[in-house]
Amino acid sequence: MPECRVTEIINTPKAFAALVDTAIFTVKKERAIDKPEIVYVDIRKPNAVSFNISEDEWKQIRTSKENLSGWERILDRTFSALGHDTPNWKNSHTCDGDKVFKDDNSTLLKFKVSFEPYRKAINYAIFSPTEYNSQILEKIIKPARPVFDTWWSKIETSRLIENNRIEIEKFNSKLSMNHWAIIGLTTDGGVGLQTGDNGRFVGYRSSSRFAVRCKETRVQKLWKALNDEPKIKRKFDLLSDCGSIDDVKEVLDSLKEIEIWELFDGIKEKFGLRVFWKGYMYRIIPNTLVFEGDVISEKQKQEGLKGKRTYVPYDKGDKEGNRWYLETPYLIDWSEDSVSFLSTDERARWQGYNFFFRNGFCWTNVLNPNSTYFKCRLKDTTVNDVGSMSLYDESGLGDKYFVLSLNSYLHFKVLREFFNNTVNIQMNDIRKLPIKIPSEKELKAFNKKFDECMVIKKEYFAGEIDRAEMNSQLRPLEAEIDEMVNKLYGIEAKEEIELDELEEDVLITDETEEDED
Repeated sequence: MPECRVTEIINTPKAFAALVDTAIFTVKKERAIDKPEIVYVDIRKPNAVSFNISEDEWKQIRTSKENLSGWERILDRTFSALGHDTPNWKNSHTCDGDKVFKDDNSTLLKFKVSFEPYRKAINYAIFSPTEYNSQILEKIIKPARPVFDTWWSKIETSRLIENNRIEIEKFNSKLSMNHWAIIGLTTDGGVGLQTGDNGRFVGYRSSSRFAVRCKETRVQKLWKALNDEPKIKRKFDLLSDCGSIDDVKEVLDSLKEIEIWELFDGIKEKFGLRVFWKGYMYRIIPNTLVFEGDVISEKQKQEGLKGKRTYVPYDKGDKEGNRWYLETPYLIDWSEDSVSFLSTDERARWQGYNFFFRNGFCWTNVLNPNSTYFKCRLKDTTVNDVGSMSLYDESGLGDKYFVLSLNSYLHFKVLREFFNNTVNIQMNDIRKLPIKIPSEKELKAFNKKFDECMVIKKEYFAGEIDRAEMNSQLRPLEAEIDEMVNKLYGIEAKEEIELDELEEDVLITDETEEDED
């Protein structure tokens, strides 16, 4: 709109359980002046004070997904304040040399700033001009932008990376302390496998708590299927006398594990993949069928395994949102027949296979809308699926450094403010992020701090501590890591972090154990 000038941007909260940040733009029908300014109002992180309501009332509105009248009331109050409260602009800080003014007469986070800083952001991102974000622009975005502008068009897809591999390797060979790069230049990777039928190929480790839950849900799922499809009883004699859920349990209890798989497979074959709903997994894999993935040959990776032990670790995402490390509870059938099917069937997506059984790092690709941190962790020598997109170090920095960097508050803010403000974190969102090369001393300190977090996570997975104790031990370490990362990048501004958003406990339910095939 060349004949209009933007005068105000209101970045609104995720009301009504929205999954993306929304914004309201106010424009004036006139051409832009020489040195345009805008008023930026940031109410993405509202509180009772900003809306002039009680803490109890705010808690009730914030925790309810359906309290539309409450949201309407506080948003009406907000927009009334925007239009009627006379601003009192006070010089707050600078953003790349331009003064940022803050309204001292508003309970809302309200700024007045020049358009110039936004012209210097990658992709001209419109960020909230807080002191913290202003320093991100100055200390990270500006120095990394030349690298981004030069390289992004060369690494945006896997094909481009392959075409420019020699040039990329040359770039990485010259990296040294305080150099700038972007994660996509210093790593390689891709999206993962999609089976098309998780129930047929994927199961739970017998020692995992997901396996315990599976024994319960198998009974429930089969009983529901019998009620939805009465013909199942006529096709499968062993189910013909099942008149109650207890009868179903008695039948399943009488079968060996592999016989249960054959029963569920047979029902799906005759009545469709969705007879048990979505990507329901019903296999519990005994240790006698598990192959240790760290000793697998290149031929076995590509063509599959012979013999009895054919199940290998499978990283298919983590709905619990574990950071640092995850002991995956999933296993996938990697027999020769399965690999042949997965690599050729039109329902499956055979992708990322060059990186199967390789150590790297991955992240939870869908976050809680109110998250303030990434959920990034090491990836073991596993096969990974699309829910666990993975990258692999190519620079010599080590996967631990990337995990630690991404798990910091700073890198989350870089992503949210300058690259992507949705809850979906895709491969290219991570590849775009700037990364600074530390000194050997700094890298050693980062790795040491990572190892301290790893010890706590392994104690949790070993059952030595519960999730609440794990979080209480991790949070002080994570606060130290935030300070270390801020120091590396020269960020001196402080910003309050909502710690209660970190790694909330997640109950195992049908919703958390199932996904799309």
